[in-house]
Order: sequence, then C-alpha cells, then structure tokens
Amino acid sequence: TVSLELTVLFFDQELEIDCPAGTYSIGGQRMCTSCPPGYECPTSTSDSSSLCEYGSFADGSAASCLDCPAGLECASTLSSQMSPCPLGTYSPMGIPNCLSCPQGSMCPSPENGIQACDY
Repeated sequence: TVSLELTVLFFDQELEIDCPAGTYSIGGQRMCTSCPPGYECPTSTSDSSSLCEYGSFADGSAASCLDCPAGLECASTLSSQMSPCPLGTYSPMGIPNCLSCPQGSMCPSPENGIQACDY
C-alpha cells in the first residue's frame, strides 16, 4: 500500500506586470495587451485603459491620446482618420468638428481660425 499526501496552495494575489507604454495587463495577467483604439494606456503597470476625451483620438497601442489638429475634422476617437475643414469653416486644435465662420468675420484658412472683417 502506497500513501500519498498532496498539498495544494492557491494564491489569490494579483500580479503587477510591467508593460511597455501603449499596453496594459488585464486583471494581473502575465501578458501585456495592446491598448484598444480610442483609449490611452499611459502607465506601464496599469491594469486599465482610459477613454480618449472628445476632441482627441488614439490609434491602437497608444500611450496617450492626441488632440485633433487645427483645421481638421476628427470623426472618431477611435482612429487618426481626419478630413480637412471646407472653406468658410475652421477648427481649433482639440475641436473634433469644423465650425462655420461667424457672420462679420472671415476664415482665410481652416487652421488659422477667425479674423474680423475690416469695414
């Protein structure tokens, strides 16, 4: 007769994984996951990602969100696909939509904003 004693140990401790910028560790897993589009993963030991604010965007694996550049329309926080503002409109940095040039002013270029008309 053979007698066998078995001891099983369970550890309920989350691991802190050091991941490169633009990635994070989900729930203490031992592998790093790429930050999803539209989110930023700024710290290497984070177990979560942060949604980009309106007027900014991030492609996948981003360490930080970027402001929508002046003169461009950013359709989504999920990608860097942008389109230029049409004539008669403008867009300051960090504003995702093109705005109409107000009455009594002119917008010579979408990225330079508003200039008062000289009467």
